[in-house]
Amino acid sequence: MHPIIATRDVRLSAWSIAIAVFWVVFLWGFWDRGPFALGINAAVFLALFLFGLLGGVFPADRPLWSRRHWTWLVPFIAIIAGYALYSTSVLKAVNIPVAPVLFVIFMTYALLGDRAVHWGWEFFRVTAARGFAWLGSLKGAVRAYSASIFGTRSANPPIRRVIVGAALFLVIVITIILPLLSSADPQFESLARPLLDFLGRLVDVETVWRVVVGAAIALLSLSLGLAWRARVHVPESAPRSRVDAIVSGIVVGGIVVVYALFLGIQLKRLWVSELPLDFSETEILVKSGFWQLFALSVINGVIFLATYAKTNPLVQRLLAAFTIASLLLVFSAAWRMALYVTFYGLSYEKFFASYTVLFSLVLFGWLVFQFFGAKCRDLVKFAAFLFLWMYAALAVFPIEQFILRANMSLAQRPDSRIVLYEATMLSTDVLGYVEARREDPRFEGWDEWIEKNQDQLAKKAWYELTVSDITYRASK
Repeated sequence: MHPIIATRDVRLSAWSIAIAVFWVVFLWGFWDRGPFALGINAAVFLALFLFGLLGGVFPADRPLWSRRHWTWLVPFIAIIAGYALYSTSVLKAVNIPVAPVLFVIFMTYALLGDRAVHWGWEFFRVTAARGFAWLGSLKGAVRAYSASIFGTRSANPPIRRVIVGAALFLVIVITIILPLLSSADPQFESLARPLLDFLGRLVDVETVWRVVVGAAIALLSLSLGLAWRARVHVPESAPRSRVDAIVSGIVVGGIVVVYALFLGIQLKRLWVSELPLDFSETEILVKSGFWQLFALSVINGVIFLATYAKTNPLVQRLLAAFTIASLLLVFSAAWRMALYVTFYGLSYEKFFASYTVLFSLVLFGWLVFQFFGAKCRDLVKFAAFLFLWMYAALAVFPIEQFILRANMSLAQRPDSRIVLYEATMLSTDVLGYVEARREDPRFEGWDEWIEKNQDQLAKKAWYELTVSDITYRASK
């Protein structure tokens, strides 16, 4: 084995064992308590995972520490920091499926080096393959562990003989010799019993599971490192296929006409200035209407992607009108949501829906400006980076503080329909804020919520705390 490769294998092996031990010690059992138990422990684990993996994957001839890589590394650092900053369980739960997918996509992009690759089907096919590449490296991970710990078979180093001898000694003494001698002499049993009890506690069911899970994490993480260490190859993208101008012109132009008719007929209702008193009517006008318009915006994005720079100039002008109409639909959805929030206050659902609208506004606004430039942009790449940065911004944003403070401010409006007690869905991030206003009549009935969150916070281990929790404890 080449000495450089061997050294990198040993480094990756040590890293995978370290994060496995950290996981089974500081993250064990979080699934019983939910994302609320993920705090500084999760942030440290993810930081060790990210930078340990990157250090073992990127060789000297392709350094990680470059400006190009920091365009995607900074958002991931923000996502990691979010675990240590706040207790917002909703976002932490969403991170579990979303963050790994984003990581695989941007790691594939990073491993491409300086190659300019179009983010098309071929790129995502390679990305999907990279996401499961660790399966093919499991055998290599086992060999790497064997070589790192025991050396090669031909060398038969002393450490292998020492480990094997010590293991056989312990098994024979603990399972046979000590029990027999203890049963033969009560005085010897009194000396051996504490040791046997201690060893018995070490091999209880939970300890066995920790060892098994830790070994699995170490093996899978090393497999991941070995698989991603290989260079990424994405075939050169074929020239963009042209789209039939007549077909696309009819589709795009027809939709523009329909949207114009819709916007014209619904003009007064789309830009309503107040909501009906009946809540069911409000839901039809705002909530249902919002998601319908947003669904149309997603479809519009797909149509834009399928026809952008693939037809003649006439259809491209129709596409520009189509994009402007799509932007107006998003503005309409945003206005509806703004009214809903103004009258009924924020919740998790309305906050994330509003943030999604903001993402759509930025994206469609950027698409509109593309028609004024001569260069053809990679739309998917821009959307992916926009999503990553805006998603990362959420991680370091005090969502729960913003929701509660916004509702407190909006509740002062004379036409407000906000029920402040509905904010009891929030977590300990706002515990100090609520406790300071416990005598405020608007927080009547919050005593049970306060006691529940105080109890939850008291049960947290020190490594499960967040900066928000530490700040609250320090204020007591």
